[in-house]
Amino acid sequence: MNKERNLVLILDHHPARPATDPRVHNLDPELFGLKGDREISASTTCYLFARQWNPENRDLASLAVVGAVGDGFYVDGRLAGENRKAAAEAAGQGMLVIRTHKGGETYTMSADADGRPYLKLAEMLDILGAAGYYQGGPEMGISALLNGFSPQVHAMVETLTAIKTAAFETEIARLESEGLKKTAHLQWFHVHNRFAPMGVKMIGVFGQLIRDMQFIDPDRYIVGFQDLPDQIPGFGSMGSDDVKISMRVPPALEEKIIAGRAPGTDTFFPEATHKLGGFSDACHRLAAATTLARGLEERLIAEMDRLLI
Repeated sequence: MNKERNLVLILDHHPARPATDPRVHNLDPELFGLKGDREISASTTCYLFARQWNPENRDLASLAVVGAVGDGFYVDGRLAGENRKAAAEAAGQGMLVIRTHKGGETYTMSADADGRPYLKLAEMLDILGAAGYYQGGPEMGISALLNGFSPQVHAMVETLTAIKTAAFETEIARLESEGLKKTAHLQWFHVHNRFAPMGVKMIGVFGQLIRDMQFIDPDRYIVGFQDLPDQIPGFGSMGSDDVKISMRVPPALEEKIIAGRAPGTDTFFPEATHKLGGFSDACHRLAAATTLARGLEERLIAEMDRLLI
């Protein structure tokens, strides 16, 4: 699409292909031998890029850790690879405290008056960025990271959390009553616009929440659909009519995938999506996301099921 017109730099951590346009530089660490779901988060990728441009940006190391912790990229209970190096850098700056315990490590923001754990910070940012996507939440999140978690930030998090909790509880009750639709290898549901006014990242958050609940089949992949609003804040209309799809796996199936006894979602999900003209934008072994034209949901389920036979 670029046709050598613009300089484009891609910072991401999902499985990717090298760029073919000489003016498009794909700096995805997956292309350089790093594992994007273990060793380096998107936040650490961006931190390393910023530090390379200007060494003074070392003071952003603590922000890299927030993203790594939020993604849950632990190996034996602690961060690994470039994520762990960023944590050590932040600790050396006095911005972060690393505490070792029997199960691994915990990371706490020492510069924060409350000594707030990084996991809690990540949860608050998830609420602002995802639940508050259409309500100024991302801007508030950036302000919080750079300037501190003010009373206004806490108030917005509280309001958005109440919206999220109500929507999730209603949807869980519906699934407990009606169940999920099932095929040989998949279990799936569609929330349509019931999560509005929250952003479409919430379908993945919801899938992660329910993956070990009693109404979930432990041996089937979880697929959730959510209607994708046409508007992007600050950009305008995309002129599309799509749905967002997120996949998660129950704990028992996760163990099989990690052991190599079951395929990861990054093996069959992108292939099925591309066959239907969709766009897979975030695929790992244990979680994946894509967008697809509305109305093709059942065809996608059938295509994935076929690939898994």
